[in-house]
Amino acid sequence: MKVLEISKVFRVRCGHKLSKLPLDHKCRNPHGEYYSITLYFRTTNREAEKVLTTPPAMLVDFGDIKKDFKEIESQLDHHFLVWEQDEAIEVFEHLQKAGYAIKILPMPPTAEYLAFWVYNEMKKKPSGKYLYKVCVEESKDNYACYSEE
Repeated sequence: MKVLEISKVFRVRCGHKLSKLPLDHKCRNPHGEYYSITLYFRTTNREAEKVLTTPPAMLVDFGDIKKDFKEIESQLDHHFLVWEQDEAIEVFEHLQKAGYAIKILPMPPTAEYLAFWVYNEMKKKPSGKYLYKVCVEESKDNYACYSEE
């Protein structure tokens, strides 16, 4: 099988907390992350050959990916991510109404959920046609990926 794959990395800084964890779990407390989010785009066989033999010979223009990710990035970078069922949600809603950058999510803001969320948001964008996987790395040793293979 012939496979053509590209990837683009974005970095965002976010704060978050993971409620519903045991009281002594360090991730239950508000803290920050410097996420590395990698978007993977792929095509195979005839489509790969077509891309490589038809100018401009690009699967997806990196500039288009950057443009499409900008809206997603603006919802994450330098925001505090919080689950809508967090025990302190009223405090975060108050901060959001006061103008603070709070992003309320329908699920806990884990690396796994962020990979899923970014994947689904990018699939709606023009460059999302060939998107097949999103990985969210919260440290050099910890990452989560989501794909629909």
